Amino acid sequence: MDKRRFIGDTATQAFNQPVNMCEVSVSRRRGRFPLYFFLHSGQAAPASCKRVEPGLSIFPMLFISPRAGRDNAHSYAPACRKMSLPLFGVMLMAAIAFHARIFLAQAATGSTAINLTAANVAVDGAAPAAVGPWAVEFIGPRGVVVKYRGVTIIRQSSLYVVKPGWSGLLFDGRSQNYRIEKSAAAGGPALTATGENSVFRARYQLEALDERRFRLRFEGRLVQDVSASIEFAAGYFNANLIANRPFRAQTKSGERSGIVPAFPASAEQIKNELAPDFHRVEFDSRIGTIGLQVQSVQPAARVSFFDARRDSQDWAKAAPVFWCGLMAGAWPLKAEQPVRLELLLTVRPITPPARRRVPVKAPLRRVVGAQSSRERPLQVIPQPKRIRFALPASVSRNQLASGDLLLRDGLAWTVTAPVGEVRVTDALRSLLRDQFGLKTAEAAPHRSRNMPRHADNASNNSKNEWTTVRLGALAQPGSPSHEAIVSAVAPDADWVHKGQGYRLTASANGIEIVAPTARGAFYGVQTLAQLLRPASSKQGGGASGSGRTVRCPLVTIEDWPTLKFRGAHWFPSASGVPFHKALIERVMARHKMNYAVIQCEAARWDTHPEIAAPNSISKRDLRDLVALCRRHFIEPVPLINVPGHAEWMFRNGANRDLAKDPETPYAYSINNPRSDVFIKGILGEALDVFSRRFFIWATTK
Repeated sequence: MDKRRFIGDTATQAFNQPVNMCEVSVSRRRGRFPLYFFLHSGQAAPASCKRVEPGLSIFPMLFISPRAGRDNAHSYAPACRKMSLPLFGVMLMAAIAFHARIFLAQAATGSTAINLTAANVAVDGAAPAAVGPWAVEFIGPRGVVVKYRGVTIIRQSSLYVVKPGWSGLLFDGRSQNYRIEKSAAAGGPALTATGENSVFRARYQLEALDERRFRLRFEGRLVQDVSASIEFAAGYFNANLIANRPFRAQTKSGERSGIVPAFPASAEQIKNELAPDFHRVEFDSRIGTIGLQVQSVQPAARVSFFDARRDSQDWAKAAPVFWCGLMAGAWPLKAEQPVRLELLLTVRPITPPARRRVPVKAPLRRVVGAQSSRERPLQVIPQPKRIRFALPASVSRNQLASGDLLLRDGLAWTVTAPVGEVRVTDALRSLLRDQFGLKTAEAAPHRSRNMPRHADNASNNSKNEWTTVRLGALAQPGSPSHEAIVSAVAPDADWVHKGQGYRLTASANGIEIVAPTARGAFYGVQTLAQLLRPASSKQGGGASGSGRTVRCPLVTIEDWPTLKFRGAHWFPSASGVPFHKALIERVMARHKMNYAVIQCEAARWDTHPEIAAPNSISKRDLRDLVALCRRHFIEPVPLINVPGHAEWMFRNGANRDLAKDPETPYAYSINNPRSDVFIKGILGEALDVFSRRFFIWATTK
């Protein structure tokens, strides 16, 4: 009787349940030492099992015996029949300790190679076969894996023998036992995988013929005379290599060429056939020319090569692939007629450009005022249309105390804006007090003009809308008034007539921002926020007894937006409210964005609380975010996906009766009157929260 079968049968009696035998051979110069594991082949593995492969478990008991004492393993068998699990544990520890001593004693005498024979795969050699540019593996559940220079070409293969009409599985390649034999042929690695059950026998021969050619041979035959058909995918080809690349094919109907679709237009396999009835196809891939040739197929059948990237089945969702092989139902299997398929895979790699050494001798010259890594370069985002520094570029502002305007505690400032407009004042106060910690004195708190407000309008240059911001000596009594500053602006200045423009001037007397609208002045404050830096210790910076000091370069900036719509699209959530507040204040407002597209369909709506998710934002928090946007001159716009992308309305199993396809609830039925009632309720709440007369209705064709 076969040694492994004898021990396996004995273990089956000992555990009172079916088990399989797993042998691990440890090879050294002084001999081979087989280690025997019991593997439980049932679906419900005991808790004491250690997972090693899908559907397999290794019990923490083993028989270990040197080849010289191989009969010792047999001598354990009678004891197995009456041995309790605790006693097995004691024997396990003793065996491990005994053979660990042998292993350590002989470790220095030779290298160790491991041969694993398990229920799924039996491998000669622990590493995948790899010689030259080709590497090939056969992994039980995945089957064939082929790589070229480390790039995966075939991700896996599959094999099913089924009853007529797919009414049952007779052979499933994912869970069958395979015997793997590896070798290194003259052209590269070679591998043979053989698997068999009571119905079907399969044999793969994988061989690298040379550095550019790889051959895959498959043969399968029925062991029993039963009604069956076969589906064999010789390879799931890596779609990333060939998508949107030229191809040429020779088919039964003639030559065919074109571009592989960047993405398939259909989800149907037949419609996604790239070259029906092909016997040779070539791709100008991203690694070179990849060729695939059908060298023989028996009985005569069509080899399919279709784009599976939109296929709804689970196997196609794991990675983008093209399916190549024999589709089920092509012909009935017959016991006396084997199925054979031989494919030749070729690769002509892209020749890398020749490297050449280009001698470069960079001249070194001394640059006065060059910045070191400690000095953060001045950047204003978005880049202003016009920016002029008061100092020449050859003079470092760090070298002169007068190179920067210094703002200290007690700084005076004032804002003049239309009646009721407080957003510019709030932004400046937050910048000086909260961000830089300056203790300031507002010379005339929000000295608003007693004039009616007008909507921000790029062409409305009425003095009623002009806004000024002054800091330092310019905010002190006796300095030019708001009216004087506005009157001194050249009426034909481009930044005046551009929408939302402003001018910022930082001089030795202070900082002045002037704009035709409050929005423009607000953007000037955001630019100022990017100009200010903590002063160095030489300039009196720090939080010492003299207070804090902030520096600003002497500069004049004239700017206006290039784009009318400058926004971001984001999804609010209950846990993300603090993040979104920081996003509005520190990113969107700081960089002068004026729209926030808020996709809010998943909020906790009063009319339909049943569709809320655990992290759905409340209406109260949503209102707060809307108000925060408007305080920063950002207009919030609600976005709701309808009638497609409407999974949100079917959450928690709700409203399936409104779905166009209840099995795949993605869109609602526009012909159902109740859909109209549902959507109007959600839209009405959204418009109330956002206080808008319009919204973004996102849909798909």
